Amino acid sequence: MNKVQGGAILIGVAIVMNIVGRLFALAAHDSRNLTVAGILAVWMFVSIVIGIFGLFHLIVGLIKRS
Repeated sequence: MNKVQGGAILIGVAIVMNIVGRLFALAAHDSRNLTVAGILAVWMFVSIVIGIFGLFHLIVGLIKRS
């Protein structure tokens, strides 16, 4: 798999993770549990990092392609 395909897949995974994290946040909104809030915060942060990493791979792959 080249960098363009890998970057696109990573961006897709990050989008799905972000959507799932938002759904979990809506479901856990009534819960005042600090552990759940911490896990959701880490989940959302990881989804953003994966998205940025995928964007970097996509850009590098497109630059090296031409």
